[in-house]
Amino acid sequence: MKHRKLIATFLIVLFPLIFSGCWDKYEIERKVFVSTIGIDVGEDIDKEQKIKDENKEGAYSARNIKKLKITYGFPDISHFSPSQAVIEKDGTITVSTYSMEGAFAEANNKSSRSIYLGHARLILINQELFKYPDTFREIVDYIRRQSNLNRKIYVVLTDGPVEQFMKAEFDIDKHIQTYISGILENNQSFESAVEVSLNDFLTSLAEKGNAILPILKMDRENKEIKLSGIGVMENYEFKGQLNDAETTTVEVLRGKAKKVVKVVNLEGHPYDYEIERVRRKIEVSENDGKVNINIYLKLSGAIKEGYKERPLTLEEIDELESIFNNTIAEEGTKIMKSIQQNIGIDIVGIDDYIRKFKPSIWEKFGENWSEVYSNSKINIEVDTNIKTTGIIK
Repeated sequence: MKHRKLIATFLIVLFPLIFSGCWDKYEIERKVFVSTIGIDVGEDIDKEQKIKDENKEGAYSARNIKKLKITYGFPDISHFSPSQAVIEKDGTITVSTYSMEGAFAEANNKSSRSIYLGHARLILINQELFKYPDTFREIVDYIRRQSNLNRKIYVVLTDGPVEQFMKAEFDIDKHIQTYISGILENNQSFESAVEVSLNDFLTSLAEKGNAILPILKMDRENKEIKLSGIGVMENYEFKGQLNDAETTTVEVLRGKAKKVVKVVNLEGHPYDYEIERVRRKIEVSENDGKVNINIYLKLSGAIKEGYKERPLTLEEIDELESIFNNTIAEEGTKIMKSIQQNIGIDIVGIDDYIRKFKPSIWEKFGENWSEVYSNSKINIEVDTNIKTTGIIK
């Protein structure tokens, strides 16, 4: 009797395993695992105001308007097999429609497999979209509501149509998501590449009303794409951009620089100083209705290249440190003045410091901080420490 019960129990457990099959494999085969989401302006984007005027209340009647062009990039597994275990390229699905949700629905209609966004690692946004703040606000609202989008994915602007970047070919990495992620995560070689996650982007917009994003550009002559500088936005509008050199200095001022190299001349020869660590201290005071800001930077790093084929003397190291102090402070002051005059947005985080440590000043000036910041006096002091000068035999 006991043996019969044991056999019956065994069969009950065994039958589902035999007849159910591999459901995970079925699920994988029936889904498109999107790795990159590209957001472009659509051919009807200039009709934005007309759409608003005609759809103030009631049913939305502009669903045929192609306001956005959305491209979903995903690993093309059509040729994947045990004998060819490398996925050679990305596949894409491109749709033109009135909204992000409309694009998602249309992409599902065009595909024999369901679109899955949970594995996305990169969002590319055409810089042109900032000319249409209402549309861009709708895009951000959609992204903010998507619980299946990983908040750690990167957000990057493109200088030109997103689709051309997503269909570009690369020598080393076969997929744009892998290529861009590699650059952002390896800023030892790309010091001006600024990492901005989706969480960083959404948080900055919610708390400050502004944000910075790295810019992806295409070198058509050399058929290369690269991250170059940052774009600054406020209230869903584009306010300006910084080039590579300016971006590098801003990262130092933010205290977030990694492996940044600064170069100065000594006796007519270049000396490369690699900044390995930045410590930042901020002091803020108020005088006659104006805010005075002092930024103190303590840098530590190493000389990577010079001219003398011998160890540097203490006097030479002191001289180099003094030159770097003055040069980096001058660069920082120049760029901060340019940002104050031409962009008018605090992108180095002074507002964060005032909120935390000077609440009385923030209570007085916080509501109009961009204007107050633009008229503030900013002083920068740098203390450079050359820890090592390399090995000389």
